[in-house]
Amino acid sequence: MGTIQWKDSYSVDHPEIDAQHREWISIYNKLHSTLLNGTSDEVCAASHKTLKEMMDYAEYHFRLEKEYMESIGYPDIVKHCRLHKDFDNLIYQHNRKVEEGSQLVVNATVLGVIKEWLLTHILNEDKKYSDFARSVK
Repeated sequence: MGTIQWKDSYSVDHPEIDAQHREWISIYNKLHSTLLNGTSDEVCAASHKTLKEMMDYAEYHFRLEKEYMESIGYPDIVKHCRLHKDFDNLIYQHNRKVEEGSQLVVNATVLGVIKEWLLTHILNEDKKYSDFARSVK
């Protein structure tokens, strides 16, 4: 499992949302790098910090996406927002485990789930509102 490199195919044709997706990838890549190369103390610290950063960024990013989908009249907005809530819950659960000490670090399995969610969500779900936006112009 490697880092994620931005590809033009990830673009949803909305510069601000694309920039935010790049930031998601950057957050993921920092965690990936720390898990591979960091000391055990760095890995423990990065696990909590990165999950918290993802939770905070999710709130910011998902709000913008929702506002954009509302502005274009995207018909599947409820389903899309439910997927965002699922991601929030996933990150929250892992962060809680790290905070409680029942899971000391984000492991490769969690990292893989986050990577898969990001890529699948951008390439499948976010592309749907992008395609819709192009069709109504």
